[in-house]
Amino acid sequence: MATTKKHRILPRDIGAYVLAGRFRMLTRQQLKGWLFAEVSETMVTRFFDRSTERGYLGVERLQGNGIQVCWLTKKGRDFLVDGGHAAAADLFPASGPVPAKDFEHTCEIVNAALAMRRRAPAPDELLPAWSVQRLFAGKLTVWPDLLCLWKPSSDDPGSALAIEVDLGGEPVKTVLVPKTLELIGFLTGWTAGAPAAILLLTATARRRDSLRQAMTPAIGDFPLAVETLDELVHERRSIS
Repeated sequence: MATTKKHRILPRDIGAYVLAGRFRMLTRQQLKGWLFAEVSETMVTRFFDRSTERGYLGVERLQGNGIQVCWLTKKGRDFLVDGGHAAAADLFPASGPVPAKDFEHTCEIVNAALAMRRRAPAPDELLPAWSVQRLFAGKLTVWPDLLCLWKPSSDDPGSALAIEVDLGGEPVKTVLVPKTLELIGFLTGWTAGAPAAILLLTATARRRDSLRQAMTPAIGDFPLAVETLDELVHERRSIS
C-alpha cells in the first residue's frame, strides 16, 4: 500500500508539470501560490521529492542555498504527451534553470501570469513569449512577454491583453517606443476588431513616469497602461 501511494500520480501533480512546461521555470513560491496555496510547505517538499524521483521535474536550489526553482524535463514532457495531458507544442522542456541573465525577467513574467490568473474573469489562456512565437511559427518580429486571451462567446467578442515586463535595461525612445508601436500593429490586425490592450510593467515609479511621458504622445488612442510590477503583482490593483 505504501509503495502504491508513493507512486500514484495526483491530478495536482499533472497540473504542476503542465504549468512548469508552459512557463519554462517556476520558483517554489510561485508554484505554491498557483497550485499549493492551501497546503503546507511539507506538501510542496513531498511533491518535489516524488517528481524528481520520477524524473519529471528538475529541481535546484540556486547557489546551493538560495531560491528553489523547478522545470519540466524531457521525461516529464513525454509523460504529459503520452498520457494525453498536454500537447508537445504547449510545453517547454529544459535541462536546467534559465540562465542567470534571464532569471529576474522570467520570474516577473510568471508573477504577472499568476496575478492575472487571480483576476475575475481570469484569462482563458496565458501564453508566455516562447509560446506566442511558436503559435505564429516564428513569423512575428515582435511579441509580448505574456499574452492574455479571453475567448469569444455568443455575447462577448473576446479580448487580448499583451503584457511587457521592462526591467530598465532598454532605451525608451529608440527601443521600447518602436517595439510598442509594432506590438500595437500586431494586436490590431490579429484581434480583428475585438478589444485589445497593452500593459507595460516596469521596476520603479520613476521609470514608470518616464515611460508614460514617452509613450502617451506616440501611441495615440490605443489602450495602454504603464504600471510598476508591484502595482500588479503585489497590490493586485485593477488595470481596467
